[in-house]
Amino acid sequence: MEAPIDKVKRIDEYGISYALDLEFELHLVKSRNKLLLDLISSLRPKVVLEVGCGLTSTLEEMNDTMRDTSFLDTWIIMEPNSMFYESMINRIQPDSRVELINEFIEDSVQQVINQYSPVDLVICSSVLHEVPNLEQVLIALRQIVPQDKTLHVNVPNSHSLHRRLAVSMGLIEQENEMSDRNIELKQCRVFNLTELERIICDAGFEVIESGGYFIKPFTHNQMAELPFLNEELLDGLYRLGRSLPDLAAEIFVNARNNAK
Repeated sequence: MEAPIDKVKRIDEYGISYALDLEFELHLVKSRNKLLLDLISSLRPKVVLEVGCGLTSTLEEMNDTMRDTSFLDTWIIMEPNSMFYESMINRIQPDSRVELINEFIEDSVQQVINQYSPVDLVICSSVLHEVPNLEQVLIALRQIVPQDKTLHVNVPNSHSLHRRLAVSMGLIEQENEMSDRNIELKQCRVFNLTELERIICDAGFEVIESGGYFIKPFTHNQMAELPFLNEELLDGLYRLGRSLPDLAAEIFVNARNNAK
C-alpha cells in the first residue's frame, strides 16, 4: 500500500533534521545497541524485524561485536525514510541475511506475515514517540509479533535527570512537556516508564522486563561539548542508567504477545 504523501513528507523532513543532530546522538545509539545485544544474545532469534533503523542498524553492531551470529537466518529492516533506506542499501545489503523494505510498518503487516513469519524478535527502537499514528503502529506490532515471541521497545524518558534539571532551572515547567528538540524533530509525545508499560499492555502484550539505561545530566549539545567525555565515562553513565531507571535518559520494555 502506498503511504499518503503527508506521511512520506513528514518522515523525510524528520530524516534531514535527525541527520543534522547526530554528534551526541550516536553515543545513545550505541547504548541502545548495547542493551539490544544483551537481549539478542539471550534469545538467539532466527528472524528479527527492525522497525526503523535510522542511519545505523543494530545488525551492524551485532556483526562487529558478537562472535557467534550463526543463529540468525533473516534480519528484516523496515525503514520508511528514503535517505535512511538508501544508506542501508549501500552499507548492509551485501549481507545475504538482510531484507530491506522501504515502507511504513502499519502498511506492511501482511507482507511481513506472508514472507517472514514467524518473527522471533521485533525491535522498535526510538520510534513510538515519533509516530503520529501510535495506535495504528501498535496494532501492526500486535499482528506481526507471534504468540510468545518478543517485542522490544525503547524511547526517551520524560522523567530523565536532564529533564528534571531543566524543570528545577525553570527552563521548562513540567517534565513531560515537549522540548525544543522534540519540536524540531517533529516528535509527537514523551513517555515515562509507567506510561510506556501501560500502552504496551493495552496493545495486548505482557511486559516481561522493563527499565532504563544511560544517565544524561545535560542536553545533547551540552553533553557533546564536555571536554572529559570518554568511553569509560560513557560506559559508567550507561550502567548508572540501568541501576537508576527513573532517571535514565531512555527507557525500554521487553514484552511478549499474550494472545490466546
